[in-house]
Amino acid sequence: MIAALPDKVQNNRIGKICKKKKIFFNNADGDSGDLIIPAVSSGKYYAVAVTTLGKSPAVSRFVREHIDRKFADLDGMILLQESLRRDLKRSEPLQERRSAMLHKIINDPEIWEALVRSQKEAETIARRKYLHD
Repeated sequence: MIAALPDKVQNNRIGKICKKKKIFFNNADGDSGDLIIPAVSSGKYYAVAVTTLGKSPAVSRFVREHIDRKFADLDGMILLQESLRRDLKRSEPLQERRSAMLHKIINDPEIWEALVRSQKEAETIARRKYLHD
């Protein structure tokens, strides 16, 4: 149950009733409840939830919006990493080296910029720079 009335007293009253009846409750304005609703950033291949435990919904929203802006092509990076990881498992026996290569790729601004244009272009750059295909 979510109480989102413009009256804190009423929201708190609803919260007390929910607590007695063991109903999960979120209070938009008033005493905190026991149900947390995080800010969620998601794509086809990921979901990230952020919460400040009710202390500052604005901060949760700010972080979610930052993720959405900064990593607009996160689904593309996930697909790229999946493809490269699969190939690296066949060609590189040392897990530490595979992990290091994938870490370099995910931190490479050129690859992120290429993802905006094309998945294929990003993969070509990653392979050239890090896998030497």
